[in-house]
Amino acid sequence: KELFVGMPRKETMRAADGQELDIYSYLVQTATENEVVILTPGSYSGGSAAAKFLPEHSHTTVYGYGVYVEASNPYRNHLRGEYAEDLTFKGLTFGYEQQSCGQVYVLKKLAGNKLQVVTGAGMVNEFADSLEGYFRNFGVGIQRAGTFHALGDFNIVSKSVVKNSDGTMTLTVGKDVHDLIEIGDVMTCLFPTEGSATCSFEYCKDIAFKDITVYGYSGSFAFYEGRSGSGTQYYRVYNTTKNGPIIDEETYLRYTEYEDTYGVDLEISIDGQKRYRGSLPHIGSIDVTNVSSCAQGAQVTSCLFENAADDCTNQNAGQARLSEVIDNGDGTTTLVYKRLLSAYLFGVNGANSSFTRCCEPFHEGERVYIYNSKGQLFCDTPALTDTVDYGYIMSTHPDVTPRKIDRFAVTVATKDLNMEAIEGYDLTDDHHAPDQKVIVDNRDWSCNGFKFDNVLAQNTRSRGFLLKGSDGLVTNCTLRNIAKVAVALVYEIQWGESSVPENVRIEKNLIENTSYSPGVGTYHYVPINIMGLGEGQLEDEYLLCNSIYIESNVFVNRNDLQTPYAIYVQSAKDIFIRNNDFGCAEEGKFKVLWLNCVRNVELSGNLYPPYSDGMPKYYVEGEKYVNIYGDDVGDAIPDNP
Repeated sequence: KELFVGMPRKETMRAADGQELDIYSYLVQTATENEVVILTPGSYSGGSAAAKFLPEHSHTTVYGYGVYVEASNPYRNHLRGEYAEDLTFKGLTFGYEQQSCGQVYVLKKLAGNKLQVVTGAGMVNEFADSLEGYFRNFGVGIQRAGTFHALGDFNIVSKSVVKNSDGTMTLTVGKDVHDLIEIGDVMTCLFPTEGSATCSFEYCKDIAFKDITVYGYSGSFAFYEGRSGSGTQYYRVYNTTKNGPIIDEETYLRYTEYEDTYGVDLEISIDGQKRYRGSLPHIGSIDVTNVSSCAQGAQVTSCLFENAADDCTNQNAGQARLSEVIDNGDGTTTLVYKRLLSAYLFGVNGANSSFTRCCEPFHEGERVYIYNSKGQLFCDTPALTDTVDYGYIMSTHPDVTPRKIDRFAVTVATKDLNMEAIEGYDLTDDHHAPDQKVIVDNRDWSCNGFKFDNVLAQNTRSRGFLLKGSDGLVTNCTLRNIAKVAVALVYEIQWGESSVPENVRIEKNLIENTSYSPGVGTYHYVPINIMGLGEGQLEDEYLLCNSIYIESNVFVNRNDLQTPYAIYVQSAKDIFIRNNDFGCAEEGKFKVLWLNCVRNVELSGNLYPPYSDGMPKYYVEGEKYVNIYGDDVGDAIPDNP
């Protein structure tokens, strides 16, 4: 982190024809003419626009060892790609002059659930008239003074902010946050007003990042890839936070006065070269990798993902909503589906933004997967035709200004549809997904085949690995200080993200001090969470998560603030839990597994903590489960459950 700090920023790099170009223009121009681009080591200011790689730049390798690119605008890409293939980036480091998130230090607790706070020195919102754009009613993390792992994820209830004459601010929060907070704590916000991925690639193929470092910022994904034809490779990629920025003496002295007045550490300093340094950023990229609707998920090896504002990864698919069902009378049925607007997802006033979701178009033979928001499967069958456009309709959501909604159509075999169940739904109603809507997924574009091998994921406010694809592997990883779930296999239809995990292996990982966020509900806050939507049902059509292997993992320092369980399984079948070490017992931490509407679970060769005196004997608890078998039955759970 010290390598480039304070180094003079070069504005240009000399091209072969003698032109002086900003580094992004140099990258693109040179890649147009050469298959190998070698950047001159040094520290550079970014250009006015990201380096955009298009089809004509395909089959290029960029060497940027010893190169740091620092953007002045914290709300923009460094690299972009559209329809390019076979691109490899090596050695580059990307960062931003200022941290963009809402990060404040608590100076004083006031009456009326108010906090006196000050923005970190040198951060982008230091002199904002208000923090309204930086603190919202959700996604606030709290970190104790001097630490970098969040206590959890909080709603602050109110975002009322008043600027004080001395440069501090008064922030109104909820009572639970006010009770929990301590003087000197750091509050960080998940979303700023704007955000854009550091590296963003869409409709690309065969992309690789090797020896890349990103100093991320809240609101931005470090890496976003969408609708890719292959899994992007990440090898020795590091996502972290930068050191405190260089600040002037006046700012340093002002913050020193705050420290003396309020008795808190604002993490300012003077470095070895006598430079004044601002406050340390406590959170980085919102997600390190966010991969959506790709033919293959990310391929991640030997990487460090830390201080994420949200998740270390989110592998997901976009969803559509079923709009119309047309029986063609020849044994085939045409399914018409439509794109989702943000308001249809969240049901919020005025949410008629450009944010939309849709599954990828089907090609003949690809898997058409249709289910409702209660987790009932209506259709799982190959497409008989490619997707075709089907015109548009006008939005009918009461909170949205009417606008055109794209519609598409695909044909399937009528015998493979649960027509009786579908006929029970009003497909014209455009309220948000939890209101019993029928969802369409293209399971062949669901980031299947993801791999995380030898990844250190730590100090994350939300989840470690959020995985919605199938045929994936998580192995040899360390997940440490994850406030919510270390590994989550869920399909979160409320975000417009979906796909149902199948055939996923979680093996030989170390999971340490995770799942301690004091949020509402227990299922979110376990080290490993497998969760479908079909709560209360044991029929196969509701048990969509299936064939999950949890083997040879070690659980250390399990935290039972919300739940004592190491694993939570709901609405799933064919789960294999073998040879895991569930850790030593502390009072109240002896339980291991919660099952809710689960069928066919093997428990064999696991190491359980010793029983706690006076506590129930068995490690496995639940509400509805059928056929729990294996060597551990009779010890972990009664015979013949």
